[in-house]
Amino acid sequence: MGSIRNRQGASFTTGTFAYMSPEQVACQKLDTRADIYALGAVLYQMLTLTPPFAGGDVAWAIQNAPVPVPGHITPPVRDVLLAALAKSPADRPATASELVFKLRAALGSPTIPGGPPTPTASLVATVRQDAAVDPYSFVPTKKSAS
Repeated sequence: MGSIRNRQGASFTTGTFAYMSPEQVACQKLDTRADIYALGAVLYQMLTLTPPFAGGDVAWAIQNAPVPVPGHITPPVRDVLLAALAKSPADRPATASELVFKLRAALGSPTIPGGPPTPTASLVATVRQDAAVDPYSFVPTKKSAS
């Protein structure tokens, strides 16, 4: 997803509108928070069985309309979901790890004291020969001796 230029220099947006961030719809510069928005849209659809915006002028709604608040979702989960779907990238979680950390906390799952791991710490834990990463806890653990 993103925007691409043709030979004449015109820019156009590519992707599926239902999952595009407001900045992507506007053909602005994208960063990881555009992916956070897309993930939020997928989570929203998983929880409500419909994308955040459907029907009518979806591009306008993504940029301007408030996200419909699903009433059947618990407030802590709803708050995380709405943060992922924030219009401004600055109001969204900065990384997928941060989003997962907040979602797990909202669901009452065990979390790591001190917040989500930094991207560098996660990379080092993944690359280390003597470590295995447990995807459910985000904490590196020693491999068991076979």
